[in-house]
Amino acid sequence: MENKGAESASRVKYLAGVLDSLGCIRIEALRKGEKASLCLWVTSKHFPLMEVMQKFGAHVGRKADGQYRAKWKDQKAYGILKSVVQHLSIRRDQARLGMEFFEQKRQDPTGENDKFYRLRLKLLKREEEGGT
Repeated sequence: MENKGAESASRVKYLAGVLDSLGCIRIEALRKGEKASLCLWVTSKHFPLMEVMQKFGAHVGRKADGQYRAKWKDQKAYGILKSVVQHLSIRRDQARLGMEFFEQKRQDPTGENDKFYRLRLKLLKREEEGGT
């Protein structure tokens, strides 16, 4: 039987795998006129996966196309990324940039650097996808 520490570590690794495969890290304003937020999404048609994401503190909703979306925003997204970043392989640089954005946002909530971070994340994603 696994101890609590090993069980917790395996849960974090599991979440990292889900985020690497189905996750999306975004820096965006969710409503017009809002300052940008750090957002973390997992989208799937498999509802049992969404139930697991809820255990990690995600808000789960259903999209118009029938898929489910687990979502974390700002502090919750930052906490999730901070716990899984060392286990990510595909989205590690995106996670680090998202965490850097959120830390900057806490220090300077004016939103002056939002566009800078949004552009950096967009370029990083393009580079990771093999684009130029």
